[in-house]
Amino acid sequence: MKKIFFWRFATVLISLVLMVSLQPMSLAAEVRNGVLHVNAEEAQRLLSERTDVRVLDVRTIGEFKQGKIEDAINIDYYADDFTEQIKSLDPQTTYLVHCRSGVRSGKSLAILQNVGINKLIHLDGGFNAWLEATSARE
Repeated sequence: MKKIFFWRFATVLISLVLMVSLQPMSLAAEVRNGVLHVNAEEAQRLLSERTDVRVLDVRTIGEFKQGKIEDAINIDYYADDFTEQIKSLDPQTTYLVHCRSGVRSGKSLAILQNVGINKLIHLDGGFNAWLEATSARE
């Protein structure tokens, strides 16, 4: 019971730290289940302002090869060893997690948290939203 309370407390505390460190964000950013959720514009600004955030792309290798966010690392959500691969990630790093539309990355958040990766930011709308925001800026 104490262990569960500790991890819930730690997740909430990390979320609050992320929220404060990411300010000012628009009102669209929100914390759900210990994860900061941002739209594509917020994600782009965050990556331009913070060098400590790594992009974790959970799409298939085929999708990844068709286009990616700069310096993203790819771990395929559908891979048989997905959980084993994410266990090799640094749990002290903050990860911006995305897939194509947000479904797989949304499902991967609980898995990431279960292996001790709790500094998580989710790109709502996924790579599709990223591309749309990028083309709108051009």
